Amino acid sequence: MISTKQKILFFENLWNLINAWIPVIQALNIIIYQTKNKSLKNLSLSIKKDIEDWENLFKVSLKNKKVFSVFDMAMLEAWEAIWKVWKALEIISQKEEKDLNLKNKITQAMIYPIAIVIVTMAMITVMMIYVIPKIETIYRDANTNLPGLTKAVINFSHIVRDDWLYILGFIIFLIIWSAYALKIKTIKIKVDKAILNIPIFWDIIKKKILVNFADFLSTLLSSWIMINKALLILRNWTTNLYYSKEYEKILENIKNWKTLSSSMWWNLIELKSKKALTPEEKIDLKISEERSVLFPIELTTSIKIWEQTWTLSKMLERSSARYTKEIDHTVKNLSTMLEPIIIVVIWAVVWTIIMAILLPFLSIWNVIK
Repeated sequence: MISTKQKILFFENLWNLINAWIPVIQALNIIIYQTKNKSLKNLSLSIKKDIEDWENLFKVSLKNKKVFSVFDMAMLEAWEAIWKVWKALEIISQKEEKDLNLKNKITQAMIYPIAIVIVTMAMITVMMIYVIPKIETIYRDANTNLPGLTKAVINFSHIVRDDWLYILGFIIFLIIWSAYALKIKTIKIKVDKAILNIPIFWDIIKKKILVNFADFLSTLLSSWIMINKALLILRNWTTNLYYSKEYEKILENIKNWKTLSSSMWWNLIELKSKKALTPEEKIDLKISEERSVLFPIELTTSIKIWEQTWTLSKMLERSSARYTKEIDHTVKNLSTMLEPIIIVVIWAVVWTIIMAILLPFLSIWNVIK
């Protein structure tokens, strides 16, 4: 298995060597000699063999779809056609590194909240297995009437202690079933749509998709790939099927000779301001309202303006940079936003358990008094 980091390193090394006027075969020999990862070495040997058989890197990428993405294939096809394969390798490595950095930032921001949740769950489990049974024995010996909250906590303790195997089996079943269900396209689309509505995280998820949209299209268009082919590649590459479905609709509009901006929703305000709409305009209004949730007004308006100056790729590059900065800012504040919520939830759970333990003691104390 080749990790993203190893893939970036492979492309960077190959790009630097070819850019230094070292022949591809010799460059691959150097990479093979230096590489310690077995999978990467086997890939390099396979690529070398194919190139020795007079195949280009684009055809090689078609044989290794687990390593080369649709974007990689498009770059290699476009730049090899004008004898600048080193440029394709440069673009691929920079794109992969940018995506990895963004992913790492989000992961790092989530480490602290997840760690708190795991520690709390472990603490509650220990209390349910070891502490609550001892408290239950004390109350049973005292022959006291237990309040409803205490009974509920004791019953939950019994479930954790006695039925843990069933709980574990259910969790494993749920994971396997979810993995299978997500392979069904209709379910995956609904899940991807629901993900965009997750509180706090929806802004990061949406902007990450928009970064990929702007960055991807910008790179493809600046590589002289036609807009319809660029959108087709983007649709196939996007992991969020709900967005992929919208890209498909935009692509169909462009095939019918509409511009990218008109295929999105830049005319929503204009349509809403009209007092009377034709049946066709009513359909356009409905579509525009749906897409306005996915594509913000500043992006669609900018696309409309920059389309007229034939510099769409530059605008998309700037939009990608802006959304990346916004994600960085949100990610930096993510732990700050999540920490009070997690603390309140943990406090409520722990306080509930403490109250369940103390309430019978208070009842016994009142009887003694």
